[in-house]
Amino acid sequence: MVEEGLATSTPAVEKQSEIRCVASTGDKYRCTVDETHPGWAEQVYGVATSLDRNESNCFRHALLSADGTAVVTYNEDLILRTFAVPSFHGDEKPAIVSPYCSAPSPIKLSSFTLHPAFDVTNPASTLLLTSQPDLPLRLTNALDLSYTHASYTWQNPLTEAYISPSSLLFIDNTRFIAGTKDNIALFDIEVGGGPVNEYPTRKGRKARKLYGADTAGIGGIVSSLALSADNILAAGTYNRQVGLFENAGQGETVAAFDLKFNDAEDSLLRGNGVSQLAWSPCGNYLFVAERQSDALLVYDIRHTGQRLSYVTGRCALTTLKLSFDVASNPEGKIDIWAGGTDGKVRVWCDVTSREGRIEPDCALHASHGEHPSL
Repeated sequence: MVEEGLATSTPAVEKQSEIRCVASTGDKYRCTVDETHPGWAEQVYGVATSLDRNESNCFRHALLSADGTAVVTYNEDLILRTFAVPSFHGDEKPAIVSPYCSAPSPIKLSSFTLHPAFDVTNPASTLLLTSQPDLPLRLTNALDLSYTHASYTWQNPLTEAYISPSSLLFIDNTRFIAGTKDNIALFDIEVGGGPVNEYPTRKGRKARKLYGADTAGIGGIVSSLALSADNILAAGTYNRQVGLFENAGQGETVAAFDLKFNDAEDSLLRGNGVSQLAWSPCGNYLFVAERQSDALLVYDIRHTGQRLSYVTGRCALTTLKLSFDVASNPEGKIDIWAGGTDGKVRVWCDVTSREGRIEPDCALHASHGEHPSL
């Protein structure tokens, strides 16, 4: 199964391209949590049930560093691992990779992201930002996960309970955005403590009723964030809503729209909340994925809220947040790569020049490293 993790730096491909697996973790994590490290489940869960011990130790998420030298993963056993990407790709069997470093999490991570200027030759940039329930946000070093650079406290002013963001996004080298229910916050990594600013994703009921505040906005847990080349922040929620905000989330609401449609295709495209957003390099198109949805939606933002097309056959009818990636070539053609529950990574080519339903152009058997096929 290709779980939530999908990290790729592969450029756009044509149907006849060959794809070869050059490195793999092998069968090391194709087992249960308890088989990976007996007894560890009890330490994490307190009194672990047989179900906890027998949970598949799948990769829940994988992030490729900006310089392409490292992959940070997160497994069902609640351990973060950093793998070094082999610099030499021989013609023999795939190289077996082992973690460069690892660190357990006391509880499940809500979200994590890598610094956008990650450079393995500059240890000050190899940063990993994590969010956990009932704990401050932590900025650690991906090459030494036991080392904490800084922590950031975001608390409810009434209860003083920690707010655990469900989405994190660096908007530049020194600032990041965090998303939670009906709210996003801006942090400066060089300034400790709490948020620099907070911005509600919609006006409160009282403001709308008594003062006639604008109703534009989105409600629910902000589950995904993406920043365009024009500095427009897209925020998606588990309520199946998407909002666009100026100035990386610090400005006015550009638009807000639902993913619900009153057409014959609505039942086919219906999901269970936004799991990932991504912009095209030109900033004209927004790609939207949902949980428990076999489709991936393509929006032309020049006609805000207008669905241009949708790709199907993603094999993603699961509550897991299966991810996708966007690849483009010098001619401007945009391909979408997405993993599925059947262990395949599918590719849809030149999606922004096509309308309506788009079937996959090829598929890679990622679990076996085979060549693309349909």
